[in-house]
This record gives sequence, structure tokens and C-alpha cells, in this order.
Amino acid sequence: MQITIIGAGNMARGIATRALAGGHTVTLTAKDQAKAARLAAELSAPAAGDAAVRVGDDFAVDTAELVVLAVPFTAAKELTATLGARLSGKVLVDISNPVDASLDALGRKVAPGAGTSPSPVPASDTGANHPTTNGDLAETGASSSTPLVAGGGLAVVVAGTAAVWFGRRRRTAGQD
Repeated sequence: MQITIIGAGNMARGIATRALAGGHTVTLTAKDQAKAARLAAELSAPAAGDAAVRVGDDFAVDTAELVVLAVPFTAAKELTATLGARLSGKVLVDISNPVDASLDALGRKVAPGAGTSPSPVPASDTGANHPTTNGDLAETGASSSTPLVAGGGLAVVVAGTAAVWFGRRRRTAGQD
């Protein structure tokens, strides 16, 4: 898969590393092209199989099947407005959060449409095939049975560790 990552920070590094491990071709582009080039050079050695990493320019999104916006929230808004129709038909992953440096907005309900990137979809699109937001933050899964299963797994690990420890202690005591 052809993946373009816009940004060259820590998140871009992490996403690119996993994509390369999966054998995908990654194109890195950023406002600071020198930073993107340094990151591409660092990531080129561990690329697996047919995977490749390269540095792209402003047109890297045109050949991508998947575009990752690994930039601050305000930059993501500007990018989607600038790239507009060039993103149409591509999978777009925006990893930014509409939270300021003080984290004041964390956990608050966001008004519908507030803090969301402008849609790169043409105005004639009815939106029937696109996800919508109801203003809530992401579902945490708190009502699921995951905590119960995780707690049970932790209990098994603790019990197993205790059994190994007592077994070794008993064996050591028997050798004295």
C-alpha cells in the first residue's frame, strides 16, 4: 500500500515504523523537508521486504492510497482545507486532537462540528458514506466486559508467578 505521512515528528516516526514493518511503501513529507529527510534516512535501514521509505513533496498525497495527518490540530485543519479534493477517494487518518497545551478541553463534550477538520469531500456529496459526529468524544468501551477479562488474566498471571516462586523456594530449601 502507498502511504503518505504528512509530518515528521514522534507520531509520524511510530506510524511509519509500523507501516514499514508491514511491508508498505511510506512517503514522508513535512513543512520542514530536512526533518522529513532525516526521518526517512533513519527508517530506511529497518524496512522489511518490499517496504520502502522516501521523502515526498506537496504532491505526495496524489499517489497515496492512505494519507496520515501527523501534525498539530490547527495544521490538520489548514491541510485538509488546502488539499481539499485531492484527498477525495483516499483513506484519511487524522491523528490530531482538538486539545490545547493546557489539556483544558480533555474529557469535555465537543459541540457537533466544533473542532473537526473541514471535509475534503466535494459539496455535491450527500455524506451517506461518511461517518458523522454527534459531538461525543470517542467511546471508551467502559460498558464492555474488557475490565473483567483483563482482571481475570492478571489474576492468572499473579497466581502463576506465585506458584513458580513457591516452587523455586521449596526446591532451594530442599537442597540445603
